[in-house]
Amino acid sequence: MARISSEYFQRIDKSPSSLLFWLATLPMHMPILRNNHWLITLYRYMGTTRLPCVELSSDFEKNPSVEIVFVSTRKDFNSLEKAIPYAIEATSNQQSIAIKIIVPEDDLLLCNQLIAKMDLQNATVISENVLVPEHLISTLRSRFGWRAGWVLQQILKVECVKNSDFPGVLIIDSDTLLLNRRTWLKADSTQLLCASWEYNASYYRFLNKKGLVDIFPEFTFVTHHMLMQPKFLIEALNFMGWNSMELLVDYLIKESDPNDVSPFCIEYELYGQYMFKFHRNLVSLQKWANISVPPSMINDNLPLAQQVSGWKNHFYSISLHSYLE
Repeated sequence: MARISSEYFQRIDKSPSSLLFWLATLPMHMPILRNNHWLITLYRYMGTTRLPCVELSSDFEKNPSVEIVFVSTRKDFNSLEKAIPYAIEATSNQQSIAIKIIVPEDDLLLCNQLIAKMDLQNATVISENVLVPEHLISTLRSRFGWRAGWVLQQILKVECVKNSDFPGVLIIDSDTLLLNRRTWLKADSTQLLCASWEYNASYYRFLNKKGLVDIFPEFTFVTHHMLMQPKFLIEALNFMGWNSMELLVDYLIKESDPNDVSPFCIEYELYGQYMFKFHRNLVSLQKWANISVPPSMINDNLPLAQQVSGWKNHFYSISLHSYLE
């Protein structure tokens, strides 16, 4: 419960006052402390928790269709089954939606059985091998070892968005429930983008090599879900020089720190930082309003809607993080 209490200002209905913001960030004005990591993180936290919680004004008839994408494995299927209905409801302001779930080849049958049980008519399950060839997967396993799956999931998200025929693709982590209906994308390409404050220095050192972002960015974007427009993700990949999957994989292998277990973020941070830098006029920057809870807080024997109702009015999303157990 201490973890939950610490996210007080992440609530939709709570925000640090101007006085509290000023007091908390006052040390940043002292040159000797200006580059202090903890103070920079505090400054970013205060800034993101003061972002607006307002909906994009839109015309439903003109709101573009959106593809919902989950990259998952069988260990995530329990939370995935919970996440899908909430994703459908959360995107119901868009004209239409389709769902795509990418899984390892060995998990295809089990995932298709799950989709059949849920009676989802607009969902497609595909093997990760359809998007990333086996020889590149083997290369990733050889270089990244036990973290190869983590790297592969990022590449799969990038490839899925890049190759989508939809104007917008909503990437959602399998353990994340979106609690509220929102307009994610408008006809004029204006989109919702949630900002975070959490900081992994390796992510920004990696992207900084190509000049995309400062080492200490104003906002971070690992928010466990993100609306991505394929045309802008392709722009971002071209900016980084990753014009093909092979070039991307080669760069990850050569330029990432082999001693770092989490050396980069090439989906959420790449897209979020690129949009904030080059297309800020098309971004409605919003408060993340997320709460992370251990999966054990959800009782599978009770109605899920009843259990999350207390969070629904205060947060936009819940992440069921197993590492909190």
